[in-house]
Amino acid sequence: VIIRAYNEEAMIRRTLEAVMRQEGASKEIVVIDSQSTDGTRRIAREFPVRIVQIEKASFSYGAALNLGARLARGRFVVNLSAHAVPANDRWLKNLLRPLQEADGPLPDAKVAGVHGREMPMPGWCGKFEMKVLADSFKSQPLRRTDDCFFSNANAAVPRSLLLEYPFDESAAWAEDQLWVHRMQKMGYGTVYSPGAAVYH
Repeated sequence: VIIRAYNEEAMIRRTLEAVMRQEGASKEIVVIDSQSTDGTRRIAREFPVRIVQIEKASFSYGAALNLGARLARGRFVVNLSAHAVPANDRWLKNLLRPLQEADGPLPDAKVAGVHGREMPMPGWCGKFEMKVLADSFKSQPLRRTDDCFFSNANAAVPRSLLLEYPFDESAAWAEDQLWVHRMQKMGYGTVYSPGAAVYH
């Protein structure tokens, strides 16, 4: 689980506690911190995680997640924002399931990634943000082959695929959707798993 963080002391404890409670999957957690000036790293050190600090001036979403993938050792890389709190103890299991199924002998299961539902964080989201999240993250699961909507705030990808085809480190944002567009041109699809929900 790769967690990107910058000045996240308000949320990172809740996020890490929720990740640690996940059922049915062994976990390795890497926190990529962009020189936080608050208590983010102090809080993270209370948990069994690896903390790697990078320069804020050189930050890009793609670069931080590519670094996390290189540092990780598992078969799958889960990308999670520090302010995206898993909604229940089955979040990780539900996020990984489509990739684990694709790892088996299914002829049409060429899955490049899975992303989960993002629900409004109670007490934090304004009405506009609530509407954007409600419109973007529905309750029905989807398989996509020609729609590159994807969110690295709550997503899982095969580590080997990401190491071979890393995120665009020059992109200021939307590195996730640029990557999915590239994967779709190569014949891969993605899965939207609403059961893998976070509060964002």
